[in-house]
This record gives sequence, C-alpha cells and structure tokens, in this order.
Amino acid sequence: MALGGGGTGGIVGGGTGSGILLAPHLLREGGRSTGLLPGEDAIAEYNRLSNQRDPALKPVLLFRPKDWGVDDRLQPGRRVKATVQLLTNNEVKRYCPEIGIVQSLANEAVKRAGPRSDYETPWLFGTAAHANLKKLANANYPNILRTERSYLKFAEEIAADKSSDNLARYGLKNTVRIDILGPERDNRVCVYDFKTGRAGVSVPRAIEMRNAVHKIHNKLTDIIIVEINFDEYWK
Repeated sequence: MALGGGGTGGIVGGGTGSGILLAPHLLREGGRSTGLLPGEDAIAEYNRLSNQRDPALKPVLLFRPKDWGVDDRLQPGRRVKATVQLLTNNEVKRYCPEIGIVQSLANEAVKRAGPRSDYETPWLFGTAAHANLKKLANANYPNILRTERSYLKFAEEIAADKSSDNLARYGLKNTVRIDILGPERDNRVCVYDFKTGRAGVSVPRAIEMRNAVHKIHNKLTDIIIVEINFDEYWK
C-alpha cells in the first residue's frame, strides 16, 4: 500500500522533501517505518502524517535514548535520531496498552470542559481540558499513569493564538498543560500527547518529552510518542 505521496510503498516527507522508502520495522513486530532519520526530519514526517488523521493508521514517534547524551542534552556535535512508525490500531495497543484508558479520560476531560464556544480563547478551552485530564488520571489511575507538566506545549499554543494578549488577565494557574506517561514495559515507555488543537510536535517539545521520561527512567530502550485526539475512540 502506498502511503502519502511516496510512490510505490514510500513515505514522502522528512524535512528534506525527498521520498523515503519504507524500511524494516523497528518496533519489534509489524508496523511501517521510515527507518532512522535525523530528529528534525522524523518530526516533520510525524507531523505531516498526524495532520492527515488516517482512521486506519496512526503515526508514532520513536526515540532511542542511546542516540542522546546522558545528561539530558544532545551529545556535542551529534544530531539526535528518531523513527516514525505507521501502526494499525491493534499495533498501537500492543505497544502502548494504556491508550484506551488515556483516550477515555481525554474524551471525558473535554466533555467536562463544555463547549468551546463558552471560552474566550482556544487556549482557555485547552487549559480546562488539560486540567480535567490531569485530575482524572491522578484520581483514577495513579499507579498506572503519570502526569508530567509541559511548559513548551502551552507556550507554543499561545504563540499561535492572536488573542494571546489576554494572557496576563488569567494568571499562571491557567498555563497547565500535561503529557501522560505510561508505565515502563519491556524497556519501553509511551508518552501520550493530548491535543485540543493543532496536531504534531515541535523539536523542542519532543526533547521536552524525552527529558520528562529520562529523569524517571534513564535506562530505557524505547520512548514512543503517540498523539491523543479527543474525538477518537479505542475499543
């Protein structure tokens, strides 16, 4: 099956715009992969695929800590590498079994936030949804899910919002944004990136997520970033 516009069995993309042939999977079993790419190119491809919202395939971003420095920074003179995987729903659930739980919590968090039209700005709606998700995860699954505060997610959301001059009125208590970390399993941790707006991640955000995992689990083989959209459902 051709994916995107990559001709016969290719994934178009990365930051360079060149076609990348599908490489052997890197998530142990099944899946579709770009193979190992420079981090910026992998993130660009992940974002492109995330915005397509194919109901049958979900992109995930795979980092291997061996490609990073041991002190939460990139090794001097070395570019971080990453891989994009296109997985079926069953494959995602195999590698990240908590996704159904996180998805249900995200849907409930948005429901409790109420209509977007009740909020003066999109980021206020996002704040309410993220705050609800944090409370739900901590109250119902404290031994399975861990909520980690993200500062860059909020900053990037505000930067894209033309009405952000209203920020000062609401105070720092309204800047809450979280990522949800699953438990360590088979030397792997899944990071669930909850979205209420634009899909995808930036390079700094990907580094932030990696560092959030690394400070807790510093001997992992794989870190998988998977996006959670509140209008999806997992059986």
